[in-house]
Amino acid sequence: MQTASTEAVAQYFDEFDFCLDSMDSALSGPSMTKALNRQVEVHPNLTKTNILIKNVLILNSPEDHGPAERELTGLLGKFETAYATEPGYAEARAYLDAVCALGLPGPAASPAALDALAPNYMQAYRRVLSVLGDFGCAPLAPGAAGRAAPADADICLSVLDAIVEGHTKTKALNALSNRVVRTMCVGNDDDLACLAREMGSKRTAFMTKWVGGAQGGEWEGSQEDVYYQALIELLSNGLTAGARGLRNPWANAYARVVAALVRELGARRTPASSRVLTSFVTWESELRRTLRSAGWDENPLDLVGVWAVGDDMDLLPDYAPVAALSSGGGGGAAAAGGMLRVMLKRDGSAEIPDNGRVKGLRWRLDPGPTHLDTLRFEVRQAAGGGDALGGEEGALLSYTGYVDRGARIEARFSRRPLKMTGRLTRVVRGEQRPSTRFSMRLVERED
Repeated sequence: MQTASTEAVAQYFDEFDFCLDSMDSALSGPSMTKALNRQVEVHPNLTKTNILIKNVLILNSPEDHGPAERELTGLLGKFETAYATEPGYAEARAYLDAVCALGLPGPAASPAALDALAPNYMQAYRRVLSVLGDFGCAPLAPGAAGRAAPADADICLSVLDAIVEGHTKTKALNALSNRVVRTMCVGNDDDLACLAREMGSKRTAFMTKWVGGAQGGEWEGSQEDVYYQALIELLSNGLTAGARGLRNPWANAYARVVAALVRELGARRTPASSRVLTSFVTWESELRRTLRSAGWDENPLDLVGVWAVGDDMDLLPDYAPVAALSSGGGGGAAAAGGMLRVMLKRDGSAEIPDNGRVKGLRWRLDPGPTHLDTLRFEVRQAAGGGDALGGEEGALLSYTGYVDRGARIEARFSRRPLKMTGRLTRVVRGEQRPSTRFSMRLVERED
């Protein structure tokens, strides 16, 4: 069986899937739809996420759209040079024109242009609008002028900001906080490092302008300064960084930043950098461990049974960690439905039925700080199972799914399949290697 390299898999998993073809995978070669999905690589740091999404959400500081607009204009020419002679180019270019218009100051695609899109590209265009809308971008009416831009959530605004016109320090820090959140949700490691460097280099100028004069360094050590540096630390070290020295209201503001990240990273399909994802898994594990009470049931009866687990990236039939867990251990079964079956037993053990190449280990449910509890289970390559997980001997797959408490209660009465989504992390010799999202549903209850 072919094994996808860690580098190739990471690149593929860090992208939203808007318009990939059924033949596209981390192992397949270049294609027009891959380039179209990535919006063509025209920037050295934009090799892992979709350029239009990053362009609109995080690429430039709020006051400077020039470089972002120049990149989109150059992108159109580069795509034409590379694929003008390919079959289906006209339909692909029409879609690309419509998408790029969202990030340019001119009019959005006209109603006639959208009506003329091929059905698969119209669906892809709607996905683009949906993802932008998730981050607060108001929908642009067809043909309307303007550039799509995200709306900032209230993270640290003061009560005076609602009545005071013009800029204030809390408005400035609120805009910066939202930019940090968006970067951590859709950026790669380079984007995080770039923003951290930018904020570090602009710290003095920012604090002098918004908090206090340069004379005597009045702003140094202020709560605004501590908060600003906590955001830099968050970009550099992820959620495990913590925030020391913050007092209310800035401690509350930092808590809102963390809450926004948990909502995005824990229950959505948002791509994330390996740094963010690894820190999220570590942070969440430690946090939930402290929330368990003496009466907490780690293996509740309503979760016992057989779960069908599907990998979100079902376009990867040759990705060994997924294919090895299908009932036959081959890529065909994973490609056919992307489903493996895991039996969660009342004693806390996990079994993989009809598969001798991998063995289930333990499962447990941990309480969450919100309505989302965490179900974890692990599988490991069995002795003599060969390279079933596509990695080194002893490689382990750790599944972390998020269960809505309200959905659990509803499922007890309706008997509908309980569903959850989560993240799959590959662990080799203690090192966590984030992979992809997965979804799962309870198909056979023990009770």
